[in-house]
Amino acid sequence: MIKLREIILEGRMAFESVTPTATLDTELIVCHVLGLKKIDILLNPDAEVSEDDVVILRKLFKKRVEGWPVQYLIGTEGFMGLDFEVTPSVLIPRPDTELLVEKLIELADNKKGMRILDIGTGSGAIAISLAYYLKSALVDTVDISTEATEVAKRNALNNGVADRVHFLSGDLFEPILEDVKYDIIVSNPPYIPSADIDGLQVEVAVYEPRLALDGGQDGYDFYRRIIEASPAYLNEEGVLAFETGHDQAQMISELMKESGKYEKLAIYEDLGRIERVVIGFKKKTSK
Repeated sequence: MIKLREIILEGRMAFESVTPTATLDTELIVCHVLGLKKIDILLNPDAEVSEDDVVILRKLFKKRVEGWPVQYLIGTEGFMGLDFEVTPSVLIPRPDTELLVEKLIELADNKKGMRILDIGTGSGAIAISLAYYLKSALVDTVDISTEATEVAKRNALNNGVADRVHFLSGDLFEPILEDVKYDIIVSNPPYIPSADIDGLQVEVAVYEPRLALDGGQDGYDFYRRIIEASPAYLNEEGVLAFETGHDQAQMISELMKESGKYEKLAIYEDLGRIERVVIGFKKKTSK
């Protein structure tokens, strides 16, 4: 019978050549399979692991070495203090995206009856977090992937906001009724230039959904389309907010400015001092 500390060492040594987070990845997988918390590993390193569990763990270790993201192997990821189911049908939520949600929560200032549209919802991390922290907000989401939408629906239910998040399937504004207006439209769209995707780390390039990554030839396809169409769906002085790639914020701000429909443009840096979020307000219509 193998001991807990031995299977953890086995995983860590296997992962050291593929990830800088070998210890963390091993502990996440072990805790997931054995139903443990991290403290259990520290308190009971000599606990015996059943042969059946060892077989399961070694299969997951092999997948991790092949490049599978650990979040897909354990089926979950944290975001904004909430737990989200993740599958290979959805992009894994990133900590950088929390900045986008935090800025929108600040802007909303808990105003009653806010209506929000999240375009390209994926796992639902943005939409569900906004609904969770803005207790009276009504949130619509759109995603072209029906598989992603099913994951997001489960996440809304599991986080207690299914009654205030409405899921639509289609391409950008296609399923939105023309007379519906929003206070906030938010998107973390695909923004990787098509030719760059294969050069990304294997966890992203091979295992995350290309549909959620490919932003067209220069990476700006979806930004252009959203900027052009969004004013028709925003209330007066409504907000359009984007997450951007590491070198895209200035260009996206310029695209919003050049559209003639947005003003009070602001760019926000993430904790790594990368310009990550662009927010603009719809211009008032002159009377």
